[in-house]
Amino acid sequence: MKIFDGLYPFEMVLLVLGVLFFLVLLVAFALLVVRGKPFGKLFAFFVIPVAMVGFPGIKSIEFSNSVVKIEKATHELQANPTDKKLRESLDKELANVSARPLSNPQDSVTVARAQVALGNNAAAEENLKKALAVNPQLPEALELKKRIDLDTKLAELTSQAEQKPENAAVKSKLTNTVNEIVTFKTANPLTISNIARAQAVLGDQVKAQENVAKVLRINPKLAPIQLMNKPGISMVPPK
Repeated sequence: MKIFDGLYPFEMVLLVLGVLFFLVLLVAFALLVVRGKPFGKLFAFFVIPVAMVGFPGIKSIEFSNSVVKIEKATHELQANPTDKKLRESLDKELANVSARPLSNPQDSVTVARAQVALGNNAAAEENLKKALAVNPQLPEALELKKRIDLDTKLAELTSQAEQKPENAAVKSKLTNTVNEIVTFKTANPLTISNIARAQAVLGDQVKAQENVAKVLRINPKLAPIQLMNKPGISMVPPK
């Protein structure tokens, strides 16, 4: 249920008990009115269920709002991968949501997509497993899984091509993988770094340099050291 999204078990229990307590008080109130007995003192007790329902209710609303913010910020970061403020904002919002239980598979995918954008594919895969365990055919989860698998494939093929640059079959597969992965908007610095490596080994120094520059703006520590002495590739962070 949507109301339980992002709630800890004790908050769910508190919410359910609060609703039940409120219903009991309503029944008691109705009986006192029907019997013509005083009911004024009963109103004070209504504060308890309101608080019991209100606390988890607020947490649920905050969680839902954070998920919406994460989804919006992820799309914005994918369009502007070098925006450090946007990256930091997404990371902070993600930390708040990740600390809470993810029972809704759609929420798990939203969080996983943000984690991929920030370069944390391992954490994203864990959340995708949760989503697919609940709904194995969830389109968004399957699409993101394909995207992560492409990241892995790209890294493997790039390493193979760097080790055996004369292998035409590997280069052909690498070319196809690069062409496929660049159709996705990505803010993942590790992916961008691997794309740069792949483009360099395939002889496209111009695009490789463009992607190296992006990585250097995002996080210089993630720059592809394999291209350190590559002709036409500068590892100096752009100003």
